[in-house]
Amino acid sequence: MARILFLCSRPPYPPVDGARVRMYNLATLLAEDHDVDVVAISKGGESERPDNEFKRYKVFTEHWSRFYARGIRSLLSSDPLQCGAYFSTDMKRWVDRHVDEYDLVYCTHLATAKYATDTDQKKVIDFVDAVSKNFEEFVDDSSYPWRLIYRIESRRVGRYEQTVSSLFDACFITTKTDRSASQAEDVTVIPNGVSQDLLDRNRHHPDENMIAFLGDLSYLPNASAVEWFVEKVIPILDSFEVDFSFQIVGKSPPQKIRKLGERPEIEVTGFVDDPYDYVQQSAVSVVPVQIGGGIQNKVLESMALGTPVVTTTFGATGIDARDEEHFLVRDSPEEFANGVCTLFEEPEFARELSARSHDLIQRKYTWESIGEKLDRQITDVLNRDCEERPPEVGI
Repeated sequence: MARILFLCSRPPYPPVDGARVRMYNLATLLAEDHDVDVVAISKGGESERPDNEFKRYKVFTEHWSRFYARGIRSLLSSDPLQCGAYFSTDMKRWVDRHVDEYDLVYCTHLATAKYATDTDQKKVIDFVDAVSKNFEEFVDDSSYPWRLIYRIESRRVGRYEQTVSSLFDACFITTKTDRSASQAEDVTVIPNGVSQDLLDRNRHHPDENMIAFLGDLSYLPNASAVEWFVEKVIPILDSFEVDFSFQIVGKSPPQKIRKLGERPEIEVTGFVDDPYDYVQQSAVSVVPVQIGGGIQNKVLESMALGTPVVTTTFGATGIDARDEEHFLVRDSPEEFANGVCTLFEEPEFARELSARSHDLIQRKYTWESIGEKLDRQITDVLNRDCEERPPEVGI
């Protein structure tokens, strides 16, 4: 049993968005065989703590304005803005004071790398996505000044990914596509998963006309996906004279998304205690993402719940599933609308799709099975000399 310091760019509990879901589940799985201490930085307002999974759970809370101030100051350096924004001197002092107590440091996201780059302890980093690619894609989907900021960040992150990968004993990422796009070297794929609780939930009889989108709406790729669906796909559904309702489920919707709720067929829920209930009640879960990276948790979760999915090639990235067998992959607005209508009009096909996708998640994408892959990597790092690189592990 090893002592692991698990550093997070935000509190992993409660696991209310994709980033936290991954952090919380991987830390919890490691805690089954190791002593895991979780240390996170927070922008405030997040005081909930998990019960007893971790030996220590410490959060450094700072006002959000300090993050922005540090990010702006980082413009004068060559480091990524996010690394500057999330670098707390208080948290760094704590890490330096305690790091020798641990056998391994686990950094989640590039933003936490600076806390461990100068330690001699064994260390690994979970990039999660090819962050440089993400920012490059954000450029075309943003207005000034964000377009300029994203362009600067993309270049800096690309260089930093390469530097960090040479300093850490192992690097992880969620998909093969992200691994290919990342500037980092020797990266192992550790995909996202779903909890057994989702797989075990009783399946409801869905509302035959309900469509759901689930996601953190403060995240640009999610907000852009919703806008694309409303602007491009819904007019086609209207032209087909399809009777439907669209539920936009997720926390922190920006004003332009909230305004969509003024339309009679659209509801914008904001944060809800059980977002999965909306997905279960829906006839179709749509994931029309156009930009971003990593595995789309919302696709995995919908499949686990037995709700048929229509997504894009982008949304299907990294998932070992097949079009027409486990979900429908449709890229143009016309194809996407036709996919939704197919699931409305062919309930037997929709049920077969749901059953196969549920079985796929049970076989390949539970957190328990993914935790076994991660533990093999961690064990390998702990059992070898720091200068050796880890072997590749298939998924």
